[in-house]
Amino acid sequence: MASRSPPSSRSSVARVPEAIEAGGVLRDTLGSLRNLDQLVRSMRVGPKGLERAIPDVHSACQPCAEAVRSLERLLRATLPTSAPVEHVTTFVLERLAQVEAALERASSQSMIAKNRLALEQVLGQVLPDLEGGRDLLELLAEAVWAPPVPTPMIDLLSIGQVPPSAAPTVRVKLDARLADLEVVLPPSLVQGCFNILASAYQAHHGQDPSLHYHVQGTEVWLELNTSELPGTWVIWPLQPVLEPSLAVTVAALRTRGCDVVLGEAPRVRLPGEILR
Repeated sequence: MASRSPPSSRSSVARVPEAIEAGGVLRDTLGSLRNLDQLVRSMRVGPKGLERAIPDVHSACQPCAEAVRSLERLLRATLPTSAPVEHVTTFVLERLAQVEAALERASSQSMIAKNRLALEQVLGQVLPDLEGGRDLLELLAEAVWAPPVPTPMIDLLSIGQVPPSAAPTVRVKLDARLADLEVVLPPSLVQGCFNILASAYQAHHGQDPSLHYHVQGTEVWLELNTSELPGTWVIWPLQPVLEPSLAVTVAALRTRGCDVVLGEAPRVRLPGEILR
């Protein structure tokens, strides 16, 4: 099989202008919230500085919620089933509402230590969920709009690696036989879905998995388990396993014709039409 250069680490989130715009609003708002979180935690920023910053971030919450609803409508019109996108949208909107309420309270208060701590706690609790929810929406967008790229599977699964010193991480041993497999899928979709499945496996079993390559008749299956096999390790950032994570992962892969079986040893069937 011919060798190919690895794909870029992130393909276009969407090829639909409305989706690009909505995704941009969501990312910008989360960036503003992350910046505010840093200001709240910084001892160099006094109460007056925070009081000036909070109203601008608060005013972005409603447009962000509308952007999330717009993205939901676009995805629902394209996905085979609407349940996963409704689940993740509800998850994101509930947390946006929590942040908006906290910012509304903070806008009417002086940023004395008690009020500052209360805002810091809300941002610390909600921001990881919001960022994880954004990633899940982007994964669904990849599934329906991103162009497929013929790429060796071993290259796809090497995307997004982090140094061994990074934390937290999930290590996955890749079956050496994956070097013989080439698929036609969006690169970020493959890496994102298998990263979530591996993170969920580690959380459930308390150990890092191996990814096995099985051929059953005319079917090709990839299975996460802990049995020994020749191969190489990849190190990915550990993904938060949120309430909608596995349902979104299954929906994203099924949108591209793959079959997914969850359980003690999650398996993904690759349909013949995406194999090379």
